[in-house]
Amino acid sequence: MPFSAHAESGEQKNDLSEYSLEELLRLEVTVASDRAMKARESPGILTIVTQEEIRNLGARDLIDVLRIVPGFDFGVDVLGVVGAGFRGNWAHEGKILLLVDGHPFNDRMYTNVPFGNHFPVNLIKRVEIIRGPGSAIYGGFAELAVINIVTVVAAEEEGIKVVGTSAYHADTYARQNLEIGLGNHVGDDVYVGGGAFLGFAQRGDRAFTDFAGDSYNMEGNSDLRPIHANVGFRYKTLRANFLFDDYQTTHRDGNDAVVPGGDTPNDFKSFHTGASYTHAFSDELTLTPEFRFSHQEPWKNNVLPPSDPIYYDAAVDHFGVLLKSSYRVGDNFQLVGGGEVSFDRATYAPGSSYLFPNGQQDIVYRNFAFYYESTFSAWLNMTAGMRFEKHSEFGSSFVPRIGLTKLFDPF
Repeated sequence: MPFSAHAESGEQKNDLSEYSLEELLRLEVTVASDRAMKARESPGILTIVTQEEIRNLGARDLIDVLRIVPGFDFGVDVLGVVGAGFRGNWAHEGKILLLVDGHPFNDRMYTNVPFGNHFPVNLIKRVEIIRGPGSAIYGGFAELAVINIVTVVAAEEEGIKVVGTSAYHADTYARQNLEIGLGNHVGDDVYVGGGAFLGFAQRGDRAFTDFAGDSYNMEGNSDLRPIHANVGFRYKTLRANFLFDDYQTTHRDGNDAVVPGGDTPNDFKSFHTGASYTHAFSDELTLTPEFRFSHQEPWKNNVLPPSDPIYYDAAVDHFGVLLKSSYRVGDNFQLVGGGEVSFDRATYAPGSSYLFPNGQQDIVYRNFAFYYESTFSAWLNMTAGMRFEKHSEFGSSFVPRIGLTKLFDPF
């Protein structure tokens, strides 16, 4: 897991809400570095939003949560889709990496993540955020920031949770959502959990006006209907999980002008699965192999004829095999190394007018990546590492990283 909830004394508490602010600053995190470090000493600008904070905010959407983090804001892209910006830069085209329980959620066609009644905010245990580049560890989407959502399933929360949300605009409903989470431990070795999210919402009941001055009323033309399911399983250090996400939307604002007639569907469907196993050869050396698979159908609109400029029907399959090792020397030095081999296969549906750069309606990319990171902690905290990638289409890339931190209480 990318977050280790251990205080400086080594005591572990059951819930982040049990920690004081001072204790939270001393919690160990790994979202900015694969080695667990206290948040104030970690080589990155970190923000952790806890479940209790989300509840106290009255947040009804992930947008509400991210807007309290300095640098984030949101805007409308094409086809009514809302995307994220960061530090004044439009980041919708794959410049922010969004992880849900370790699975990259950026679509692999255009690298986008659509926001707005998309993710079950009441089933989030915490949100960990790097405000700044994280590509040495995470790869290409982590250019401006990394958002890691840890759900109650990945956090192994026990019990049953049922949350219903109902909200209204002046003249119509805003959202009607149902979220269900459940989990149970069987002894210390086994955990089984799951979550589900079903929603009906719309962006608003006001008029949308394009640059040419044409407009339409969003009521009944801006649906947001998510179907989301999450299942997790752990046996000792063997972990497996499955995510299904079907984000169904409608719009009338097209690519750059209002679309005449009625609303048009635009769907984002994906499922993700993965498994990992951590083997400890000793207290100092561990090895973790991991497998990931995802199938995505982003920006899907196949109800119109293929000749229509808004017609789109494509799919991407991603296969990845990862291997990570960690070696600790004493209390002050740790070396982490990782490698990944991945394959992406993208296809356009028969009849589509789109072609890939190879002139065909299907294409396969291969990518090899290797990274390492060493951390040294004594009177100074030093993190040094690199990431090397070799892509079948775009060649090689090399990303170095170095971080030096020193904590002078209270600075």
